[in-house]
Amino acid sequence: MSRLWTLVVLLVVLVGQCLGPLQVTAAMVLPTEETAENTPAAESAPASDQTPIVADDAETGSAETTPIPANDQLAAPRGLNFTASVTARDRHGNQLAVGETVASGAPVTYEFIGHYQAGAPLNDGKFNFLPPDYIRFVSAKLTMANGREHNLKLSDNHYNVVIPAQLNASNSWVRITVSAVADEVDKTVTTKRGRALFKFGGRNRSLDIPVFMIFGLKPLEVDLHQHHFQVKKADDIIIKGQFKRDGGLKSSLITVEVKLDDKVISTFKIIGAEQVNREFELAIPAEKLGVGRHEVSFHGIDNHKLQIVPVKLTVQVEGELAFNKVSPQVHFDEVTLSGSSQLTGRQDNWELQVTDTRAENRPWRVMAAVTKLVDDENRPLAGELIYHEAGHEVALNATGMPVAQGQAQATQPVHDIVAGWQADSGILLRTRADALPGNYHGTITWQLEDVPASQ
Repeated sequence: MSRLWTLVVLLVVLVGQCLGPLQVTAAMVLPTEETAENTPAAESAPASDQTPIVADDAETGSAETTPIPANDQLAAPRGLNFTASVTARDRHGNQLAVGETVASGAPVTYEFIGHYQAGAPLNDGKFNFLPPDYIRFVSAKLTMANGREHNLKLSDNHYNVVIPAQLNASNSWVRITVSAVADEVDKTVTTKRGRALFKFGGRNRSLDIPVFMIFGLKPLEVDLHQHHFQVKKADDIIIKGQFKRDGGLKSSLITVEVKLDDKVISTFKIIGAEQVNREFELAIPAEKLGVGRHEVSFHGIDNHKLQIVPVKLTVQVEGELAFNKVSPQVHFDEVTLSGSSQLTGRQDNWELQVTDTRAENRPWRVMAAVTKLVDDENRPLAGELIYHEAGHEVALNATGMPVAQGQAQATQPVHDIVAGWQADSGILLRTRADALPGNYHGTITWQLEDVPASQ
């Protein structure tokens, strides 16, 4: 079935967008004998069986800790002149211990403090920290009471640090802050087997590393209502769907990218208190793809860095078939009557152009329907409009006759019909021998048809 675009033209003919820190404290006794037995590392606390509670994934930094007051430390035997403690915190500064959780990939901060109490100064100090399971070190910093600070370097995924100055009454503490990150895991796991110790003059004491859980996050998924689209170039591609996750964290921000050949053509940010299991609708201008069949990919990532498996979409963009330029009025040359039949050409104000950005080789044609030419007193002209081509002429009428046809071409989206006519071809005026002088006018109705190839 043909589609019609109709324009009526006046024709004139002139004929003429917290909990406090947990502190696990160990006491270190420095014997006065020449030798001392090393104290074995303490076993890690067992993992809790209770259901984890996952903290929101908001952005904060690790919290700074001041040296531990003496009344907060464990009771110690007579002769103690050094205490040590360790805390672990999540990104909010909340304590991490048995039963507490962090999300996969979330930052964790360990803070160790060694505090000189009394007696002889402590020399040849060292610190060693092996990471717990499922924890990866990122960076570390050593700070002393005297103000000295050092950034520490990893050695085979652990820290083995020389304390750069003795601990004494005027330089009474050393603090080591280790920034780490939890591994990405798909099931809940427990951190264990981590080991840390301070060592002075060949004597050492281990510390119990806080044990907590890393929450295994369910993957982010998306359910799109439609995978195949057919739209016109001037329209939008409307993508509707729902992000899903079976339990886990809330997603308050989901960033969507639509890619064509790995190039991002459109980006959206879906923001709200909870975007999982809620409907969304996105609109992408089809003109960003261009006419033709395209395969694009739909990508999504939330504020926990969880991504969906990319979804393939097929988009068929149909081009446009329309008049591009049409003169509101057109004229023929003046006619000097000679008493015989005459053929008169067009003036230079004729414009008739068609834009076709559809798929290659789709056909089209232009039909012209005309009214009788009459003068100001409604007297008809002795003559008619004709279509002349290759030596043949056909009289135009009110029903409509084809005056141009063509096919869609990617290299030539605009077709200039009048430019394709010669001076003696196309639409012309034929007057008969009995034509009378006067100013004559009428209308031409242009129809642009998207015709099947068989018509």
